[in-house]
Amino acid sequence: GLSIKFRIFLAFAASIPLVVINAGTSKMSFPFLGEVQLGLLYPLLIIPLGVAGCTITYNFLAGFNGLEAGQGIIILSFLSFIAYVTGTTWLTLVGMIMVASLIIFYIYNKYPAKVFPGDSLTWSIGALIAIMAIFGNFEKIALFIFLPYILEMILKLRGGLKKQSFANPNLDGSLEMPYKKVYGLTHLSLFVLKKFKRKVYEKEVTYLIFTVQIILCLLALLIFRRTWII
Repeated sequence: GLSIKFRIFLAFAASIPLVVINAGTSKMSFPFLGEVQLGLLYPLLIIPLGVAGCTITYNFLAGFNGLEAGQGIIILSFLSFIAYVTGTTWLTLVGMIMVASLIIFYIYNKYPAKVFPGDSLTWSIGALIAIMAIFGNFEKIALFIFLPYILEMILKLRGGLKKQSFANPNLDGSLEMPYKKVYGLTHLSLFVLKKFKRKVYEKEVTYLIFTVQIILCLLALLIFRRTWII
């Protein structure tokens, strides 16, 4: 029942504890610029934008059975591994506690779902991703594996944030494109799958997104290998 503006305000408010304790490292490396000391700009701007952005954007890619929980399992398991190999084992414990909870939830949320997540789950997962990235100082890795959500945000903006992620179901349970254009990764996945088979079902769309997310995690291991090896 909360308005969108108030929920966005709460997402920024969630970053206050991290701002107060000045979490993370204010020195960051950028392409062509090298390492830059951000100083107070990091806790006062980067942290609030990171927490709020990750929290809100994670909520965009949703609507299919098991999608939100499954994505959370993949991403948080990967970040927990990165936290472990970089020496922040307490973050591994925090991340895996959430993963264990999501696995149980996924059992009942996968297709055909018996329970459904709301904003309280998706926003919590998004916030935890940002918090782990900040405390673990692996923001670049987290940003890389978060690319599907950045693309999802771009596609949602294309539809003026009014287009739904759902598809149109047929009587046999197969899905059809809800719009003529693509306004989300679920639409894009459905569009791609339909190039290879006539009937596409909800769990196949979800599994394709899972596969892309796992591939991104594996690529991150190769691309950022020097960053996380100790």
